[in-house]
This record gives sequence, C-alpha cells and structure tokens, in this order.
Amino acid sequence: MHQTTLLDSARITLFSSLLLATLAWQPANAESACKGLEQATCETNAECRWQTGYTRKDDVQVASHCRALPKKKEAAIEPAKTVDSPSKP
Repeated sequence: MHQTTLLDSARITLFSSLLLATLAWQPANAESACKGLEQATCETNAECRWQTGYTRKDDVQVASHCRALPKKKEAAIEPAKTVDSPSKP
C-alpha cells in the first residue's frame, strides 16, 4: 500500500510538470500576424515586410513570403545628467 501511494504521488508530480511545461511553451509558439499574407496586404501592414524569393547556399528555393519586422528593444529612459561646474569666487 505504501508503494502504491508513492507511485500515485510520482504520477501526479509528472503529470503536473508536463502540464506546466506545455502551458509555459504556448507563447513561444504564437504565430506571426504576417504569416500567410498576400504581397499587397503585407506591404500595407506596418508590422510586416515582403521577402522576395531566393536560393539558399544548399540550392533550396525559398518562395516569396511576408515576414514580421524585427522587434525593437525599448531604450531605457534615463534622466539627463547635469554637470555641476565649480562656482567661481
């Protein structure tokens, strides 16, 4: 009976860990708002840019597609530094 309780506890812990890992992974899997847009729609969206098709070094053809613009990091706003000049006598 003691061993069954340990197994049940281990199963609950494993299940909880897997559930938490799955929920934590969701934001990383969010699709881009630009994915799948046609060229005309992509070019009018301020968050997207149109990538023309190209050939990679390994000779794989990449079709033209809409891409999201890179996200800009917000610059930290720092107060202006003032330099105190020594007062003259």
